[in-house]
Amino acid sequence: MHASAPTSLRPSSDRLGRWVGLGLGLLLAVTACKSAEDRPDTDPLNDPWLDEIEAEEVAVAATPDPAADPTEPTTAVAPDDGEPPVAPDDGAEVEPGEPAEADSPEELAGASVPTSKSDGGSASASASASGSVKAGQPEPTPGDQPAAVPGEQPADSAAAAPSPQPAPQPAAKPEPVEPAKPAPITIADYDGTFRFSGGSSQRKALEEAIEFGANQVAGIIRGIARKRLTKTQIIDDEIKMSISGDKITFNWSNGSTMTCVIGGPKVSMSFKGDKYLGRVLEKGSKMIVVFDAPDAVKTLVYVLSADRQKLTVHHKLDADQLSEPVTFKLSYTRK
Repeated sequence: MHASAPTSLRPSSDRLGRWVGLGLGLLLAVTACKSAEDRPDTDPLNDPWLDEIEAEEVAVAATPDPAADPTEPTTAVAPDDGEPPVAPDDGAEVEPGEPAEADSPEELAGASVPTSKSDGGSASASASASGSVKAGQPEPTPGDQPAAVPGEQPADSAAAAPSPQPAPQPAAKPEPVEPAKPAPITIADYDGTFRFSGGSSQRKALEEAIEFGANQVAGIIRGIARKRLTKTQIIDDEIKMSISGDKITFNWSNGSTMTCVIGGPKVSMSFKGDKYLGRVLEKGSKMIVVFDAPDAVKTLVYVLSADRQKLTVHHKLDADQLSEPVTFKLSYTRK
């Protein structure tokens, strides 16, 4: 008798392919049985992610402007009293209230500095009397006169020079003038066309967000998940919003459009062949757009800058197959 060949315990490649196809078929069948209406109606305004966006904006607004920093030193301006102080004639600095240096007390008798303008005349007369020749004594020759002390001023010059005025006090720092606050942003301010201005850095951030989402699913369907995310999570090069009263119409550069009442019911719209239910809400100065799909919810938060020229769109995707949401943001500039 010949022994039969052992049967391999490993499934063949054809059998593995059938298993994969069956698993994907079941997944698609379950998804097809669901619809956007079957998803629970949640309130996106209570999403903690929205609160994180608000906290980020408050932190940016609280950053001080270096141009308006009140701690910057300012140049002091001397008060204009119409007459600048006069410096002494000989250029020597004389401190008020201190006598000039002399060799002996006797040499100070010929020059006394007046303490105020009122006694200037008496000081001059005293200096003149002390300097005159006493009666009955011969007039001294020029060689007999004492040498002048360096830095000593004659009595007449000292009497004529005004007393030095105190240094001007620095002017008080002016109070910083707060700029006028812009008017609060309303939904009507979003009217207009905006072009993408995020550059290569935000394109790379989107690629990383897609990879983050794809890595959350099983390896056997990771390629399909990556392809699906790449198809739906895109950058619109241009966004046009037309607002009339409480109605808004979106025109995205990908070809999708949607018209709805702000704060009104959901409306049907299509994106690259897929059907969604869309609605628009507002919270403060933010505009929130929500798209419901059978197996996912996409939320967009539009934030307009104070000058109405910059638009930031925060994206968030919650899907049944993802344990964590996929988030990223894109920047636009008014056209």
